[in-house]
Amino acid sequence: MPPLTVEARLRARVAGGRKLDLEPSEHVTWDDMRAWGSERTIAATALRKIILDGESVHPGGVRLRGARILGPLDLESAELKRHVVLEDCAFDSPVALDRATALRIRFGHCDMAGFTAEKLAATSLELTGSRFLPPPSDGRRGVRLSGARFADQLSVSAAELRDVDADGAALVADGVRVDGHLSLDRVKAFGVVRLSSAEIKGYLDCTAARFLGCDKHRSALMADDVRVGGRLVLREAKSAIGAVRLMQASIASGIDGFAARLLGADADRDALVAGGISVGGFVSLTAVKAGGALVLSGADIKGQLNFSSSELLRANASGCALEMDGATVCSGMFLRGITAKGAVRLLGSHVALQLDFSHARFTGTDPDGDVVIADGVTVGGHALFRYVRAAGAVRLGGTDIKGKVSFGRAVIAPATPHGQALNADRAAMRGDLSLYSLIAEGPVSLRSATVAGRLDCSYAQLTGVDRHHNALIADGIQVGEHLCLGDRNETTGHIKPLRVRGAVRLVGARINGSLRIVTIAMAAQHTALDATGARITDELQWLPVSQVRGTVILERATAHRVEDDWDDVYRPRGCWPGEGRLRMAGFTYDAFGGRNKVRCGQRLDWVRGNHSKATKSSAAVFVPQPYEQLARVYKQMGRDSKAQHIAITRRRDKRKYGNMKFRRRALSWVLDRTIGYGYKTWRMGFLLVAIWAVAFGASHWAQQQDDLVMPIKSVAQAKSTPTADHPQKGYPAFEPAAYAVDVAIPVLNLHQAEYWGPNRAAPYGREFAYLTYVCTAAGWFTATMAVVGLTGLARRD
Repeated sequence: MPPLTVEARLRARVAGGRKLDLEPSEHVTWDDMRAWGSERTIAATALRKIILDGESVHPGGVRLRGARILGPLDLESAELKRHVVLEDCAFDSPVALDRATALRIRFGHCDMAGFTAEKLAATSLELTGSRFLPPPSDGRRGVRLSGARFADQLSVSAAELRDVDADGAALVADGVRVDGHLSLDRVKAFGVVRLSSAEIKGYLDCTAARFLGCDKHRSALMADDVRVGGRLVLREAKSAIGAVRLMQASIASGIDGFAARLLGADADRDALVAGGISVGGFVSLTAVKAGGALVLSGADIKGQLNFSSSELLRANASGCALEMDGATVCSGMFLRGITAKGAVRLLGSHVALQLDFSHARFTGTDPDGDVVIADGVTVGGHALFRYVRAAGAVRLGGTDIKGKVSFGRAVIAPATPHGQALNADRAAMRGDLSLYSLIAEGPVSLRSATVAGRLDCSYAQLTGVDRHHNALIADGIQVGEHLCLGDRNETTGHIKPLRVRGAVRLVGARINGSLRIVTIAMAAQHTALDATGARITDELQWLPVSQVRGTVILERATAHRVEDDWDDVYRPRGCWPGEGRLRMAGFTYDAFGGRNKVRCGQRLDWVRGNHSKATKSSAAVFVPQPYEQLARVYKQMGRDSKAQHIAITRRRDKRKYGNMKFRRRALSWVLDRTIGYGYKTWRMGFLLVAIWAVAFGASHWAQQQDDLVMPIKSVAQAKSTPTADHPQKGYPAFEPAAYAVDVAIPVLNLHQAEYWGPNRAAPYGREFAYLTYVCTAAGWFTATMAVVGLTGLARRD
């Protein structure tokens, strides 16, 4: 009796609900399948009849393993009432299930020559481990599942999709609907996998998938507008040529892309295109390697977004390795240890919790030389850039950060000459801003920024400058606590200096704590510090480590107290600059402080640093306000004599440094030497006494001489002519003391000078007369200067 055919054996098996297994070995290779003969062959038409014969087939369905099917298996528009399970089977022609309805269909580890199931409605479809080759005569069509509906799952796990259609598609499942899971794990696709507008209620699993081809648009996985009710898994997935597209996709539970290798890119050099994506959970793209940019602009992520330890090996056409403009992350965003050869752009994004760039490495920039573009970003927690290494600028302009911002031990080098290292203009930081140990090889700009906490630049090295030689530009900054340009421990004396090559600009700054300046190697040829109009609520602590030789501008600034450290040996002048390089016009303060008590003379030398002598190219500069401010502080301290000394010194220095004409200079010298500009009017009293003494001595001597003093009024009533030493009745006697008063003190009249006067004809009479004139002139001058001093006229400038 001849052996039964495969068809007969299969009919007998399926009638009893059993499986027909023609392959004794457990593992079958593709070469083994091609070598099977007629004893393992069944016609596709016969197989079709068995599948469609619902009455003679057991409810367990048709189960066949190890057979070779000849001819096309055409099940288009058919109704499959039983399960179909074909494993380790070889097909030499296409399988068509278009518009069919079925229960479970499985093609496990089958060698397929074309497969279409468009608009199929089935419980599930499994193509696990199968290989899909182009059919020999029907042309290249790929695996087509567009519009199919699956009540349970769709699995293409571990399949090899080598059949690629004319558009470069290996799997076309646009609009597919899966009520369970869609598995593409370990799939190997040599063309694009298309899932556009697919709806998957379970997860979409692409674990370890290999997308080795692309379409004409350079897409390897096209899943625009896909809807996934579970998680999208891209763990260890690889795209070799094209990009992964998830534009406007909706992922309910999260994305797991750990260790994915997105090495392909589209024409714009984007490796992942997920603009407008919505994710209901976390997004983990840790340890990813990308050969193009990751684009998530407009993304809405309800959980955490993690790019930690990823390598972004190439920038796109915009110079970006990561684009997330306008994205929303409802938890933290982590880029710890990321390496990027392009910029990270987050314009206008919102991160609800922490933004962490710690240990990131940026070796490439955008065309503007930026590596992080985060202008307008809102961060609900901390923003950390600790240990960052950047070959371009970090931009945080207009950001709103609710926590602290830290650039601790970061190294930022601009990509262009005079390019910025950090730009945080108009940024609002609700915590501290730490530039601790930051190395910035370009200028740092904080114009109009708001720092609610402390701004700390301890141990920072700001070695880069802009075209105007500025290293730190913080005009209009508002700091809620201390602004530390370096720091020093008051207990131990340990210093943490700021090393700055160019100018520090704090024009119009508002500091609600102290401004602490502990710097080293400040600019020597240009402006070192410009704090014009700054408002310092607490102390201005001037504690540079070395002598500052550049210009320090404190014009119109205010501080509660000035604290500095003077030492005649190690810190002469307290490291303040001199010779016109300390500009303090309008600078006001209430007191002094510091370790060492500063003498009044040293403070005057400090004030004199505001002045400069005239040169061939510039006029002399003198500003009186710093003296007046210094005198006011000494007076508040109860040291009135020092305040007077300062007031006098101001006028002396004005004579020395001011642009005064000779006449005013001479008048100033006279006021100085006589009444001390009205502060030493008592000198005139002593001078008047001295003049009176001279006049008295001369008058007393003249009285002893014959006819040297003579009467100058009528002597008719006298019996004889009176003389100075022989008075006569009826004529006042000559009194040398009273006569000296009339001669030397103009405000007193004792009437001696009305009756007596020098006799020019007598010996020494002319000399005595001249002496009285001199004493009278000197008395008038002395009295006038006393009046000037007492009325305050001498104190007017």
